[in-house]
Amino acid sequence: ELGERVCACVIVQDGASLSRADIVAHFATLGVARFMVPDRIECLENFPMTHSGIKIDRRRLAAMLEGR
Repeated sequence: ELGERVCACVIVQDGASLSRADIVAHFATLGVARFMVPDRIECLENFPMTHSGIKIDRRRLAAMLEGR
């Protein structure tokens, strides 16, 4: 309604693959309602970190995802 969708950003191990079906199945085993499952999945090599290096820089992450 407000134009926003839930997005899961994940880092996949080398040689592994991940699909939306895998995510849906994982959330189902955890008992998460289907409407709460992310609409979008983005596989990243690493997360953008803040200058301290201990927190994810959410603004930079959102900016990265806008262009995809």
